[in-house]
Amino acid sequence: MDLNVREAARLLRVSAQTIYRLIHRENLPAHRRGDQYQFNRVELEEWSRRRGAGEVGSPDHAANPSLRKALRHGGIHYGVEADDRDSALRAFAALPGDRVALSETALYETLLARENLAPTTVGAGAGFALPHPRDPIVSGVELEVVHLCFFEKPIDFGALDGQRVHTALLLLSPGVETHIQLLALVAFALRDDELCSDLIERAPRDVILRRVDTLLEPVESRRK
Repeated sequence: MDLNVREAARLLRVSAQTIYRLIHRENLPAHRRGDQYQFNRVELEEWSRRRGAGEVGSPDHAANPSLRKALRHGGIHYGVEADDRDSALRAFAALPGDRVALSETALYETLLARENLAPTTVGAGAGFALPHPRDPIVSGVELEVVHLCFFEKPIDFGALDGQRVHTALLLLSPGVETHIQLLALVAFALRDDELCSDLIERAPRDVILRRVDTLLEPVESRRK
């Protein structure tokens, strides 16, 4: 019986993030099917027995992602060239990143599928978008990643109010819990007038990172 990442995680009582780590660091038996991993139940059970009961990992639990670290994992990108939403998504998919099981083409397709559900623009007239895969687990990343992208020129991202997008934050998460919390941290950060002003003015990288640190360090410390 073939299992997907989520089912394998449930069987071994670990998070989806841990499954990717076990594949690459602990030789967890896995089979590639295109851009996805699949698992054989018998192979997983035998692998687990060899390691000893209860030694696979800790039970799945909500992670405490750090937006500050995620932004450094992804980076800040100035002058991203795009003429429309489609070319923007292709530009996002081509960004360098710590993706384990997701090709550039597959990432583009997952981003497009999410945008086709509803635009990921945020705030009335704000000019920001938060593109991300519809299902965080399919992103195949081992850690949270945020790419902050400044477009060379504002583009139509399908916002209901017609507002063009000048700045996008691409979110890639290793699991649902991490994804939800990361979205909450981004939403909190974008309520800060000083940070939004820095983003609109295309402030230097060190200025933006310093403001994010000042804003979120107290919040993230309380969540540990």
